[in-house]
Amino acid sequence: MKIFASLKRVEKVLDVLGIYINAARFSFFPDVSLIENILSFYDGEVEIVLCDLRALVSIKQTKHADGLRHLKFLHASLQDFLLDPIRSKEYFINPNIYPPKLLAGLLGYLAQGFYLYLFFI
Repeated sequence: MKIFASLKRVEKVLDVLGIYINAARFSFFPDVSLIENILSFYDGEVEIVLCDLRALVSIKQTKHADGLRHLKFLHASLQDFLLDPIRSKEYFINPNIYPPKLLAGLLGYLAQGFYLYLFFI
């Protein structure tokens, strides 16, 4: 909990982790750039937001040609901690809040891609 108390951008950190944890509940593991799009972050902002959590979360690039970057929790108990309101207190990630936020972000992302597709036709 001390690590979270020292974070400068705790709301953004919780948004990133909340999106990832809730997407993973549906066996969907968004890459970092998709999380940035969903949350309307600029490119590279997830790395900046999570830089103080390197002991808990890393960003790994896939070995495939696509070069996608994914979050990796380095402690299995981190997710349990964040989803437990008693233990995490003000850092609690409410699983009922993030699915609509995830869906809204994905729809916005898809709409943006569709707009670009129409623009270049």
